[in-house]
Amino acid sequence: MEALRLFAEEEGARYLVVMTECSDLELHRSRVIGRDRGIPGWYELDWSHVERSRESWDPEMTVDMKVDTAQPLTTIRRVLEDRVVTVP
Repeated sequence: MEALRLFAEEEGARYLVVMTECSDLELHRSRVIGRDRGIPGWYELDWSHVERSRESWDPEMTVDMKVDTAQPLTTIRRVLEDRVVTVP
C-alpha cells in the first residue's frame, strides 16, 4: 500500500484508502446471501467465505477513512464527498 501511496505522490495524484465494513452482522449476511455479482469467470461469494474472512480481518489496519455500510446511503455519500473534496 505504501508503494501505491508513493507512486500517487510522484504522479501528483491523490491516494485515499477507504475501508468499508458493515457493523450490522445480520444486514451484512442478508446482503451477501441476496447478492449476485455476475462477474464473468469469478465465483460467487457465500456467507461461509465472508465468515472466514472476518476471522482474519484486521479492522485496525492503516487507512485514510473508514465507512460503515450499515449507515444510510445518503450519510455514506455525504461523508465520502466531504472527505474527497477536503483531501489536498
